[in-house]
Amino acid sequence: MNQLFEKLAGMTNGKAMVIGLFMGLAYYFAMYDDGSALTTQIGVLNGQLQEAETKKKDTEATLQEEARMKDAVGKLSEQYAFIAKKLPSELKSSDMIRGIDSVAKMAGVSVKMKKPGNVTKKEVVEELPVDVSLEGTYAQIAQFVYFTSNLERLTRVLNFSLAAPMDDPNKPLRFEGQVVSYKLAPEPEKTDKPQGQTP
Repeated sequence: MNQLFEKLAGMTNGKAMVIGLFMGLAYYFAMYDDGSALTTQIGVLNGQLQEAETKKKDTEATLQEEARMKDAVGKLSEQYAFIAKKLPSELKSSDMIRGIDSVAKMAGVSVKMKKPGNVTKKEVVEELPVDVSLEGTYAQIAQFVYFTSNLERLTRVLNFSLAAPMDDPNKPLRFEGQVVSYKLAPEPEKTDKPQGQTP
């Protein structure tokens, strides 16, 4: 160790400078790190972080869309349940006549005639009319119309007339009209034509 120090102490400034320069170059090329490797790693990590942020935003957007869709499906289900009550898929004239009798009893009118009419098919619904003739006071007939319009299933009173008897003003008023209920029309049957044939 002492010999090394003696040699170093005995060197001239030029030699020391040359040896120092060689050692500096060897260190620079062999071991020196100017931070470029760290910069590269930081760039890679930043890229991965941006990808993760993008995925996070996409996931949040997907979750929000899923929540919105669930809410929309829930609302549609409620609306369908409401429409299914108002527009049943099955409805018979006998059910309508029972409903008319029930409403007439609540209103206090006297039913003189009930005659089911022909079913009218529309694009989405079918109309089931019942011709009705009844007697009662103005208030009773108004209640009949009101109760009929507020039945659970969709029902309307159409084409009605109200007449007072000519011979005796004390007799009850006469109401004639149609009570129309609606039901969902069945889906049209699809006709599958064999390929290659023209209609």
